[in-house]
Amino acid sequence: MTNKLLTFLCVLMIAACSSNSQAPRTQPAHTKMQVSDLNPKIQEKYFSTPNACYNPESCGDIVSLDCGAEVDGDYLYINNTTAKVIMRCGGACAPEFSHKGINCGSCPPKEWKCEK
Repeated sequence: MTNKLLTFLCVLMIAACSSNSQAPRTQPAHTKMQVSDLNPKIQEKYFSTPNACYNPESCGDIVSLDCGAEVDGDYLYINNTTAKVIMRCGGACAPEFSHKGINCGSCPPKEWKCEK
């Protein structure tokens, strides 16, 4: 009887240890970009002014730009193919600023699939 119980416990432990559990997936890291690698429309609009944005980073086709977020400026998420702003974040999301149709409440946007 004890041999059967011991065998059963060994089989149970082996089955538990060899289950198909996977390690949690980690999100890819975002990468720094050169301004010259950005869509020309993004370069012109956000990097040619005296108060230009900086630190462009990419996550797939989405780029993030810091446009003075620490001093009530934007932190933008933009589609690098279409040059369309996906989300405005940062100080620009204060109630006194209004950005038509761009929800500041869910930053980073769902399109940004990288760790931030």
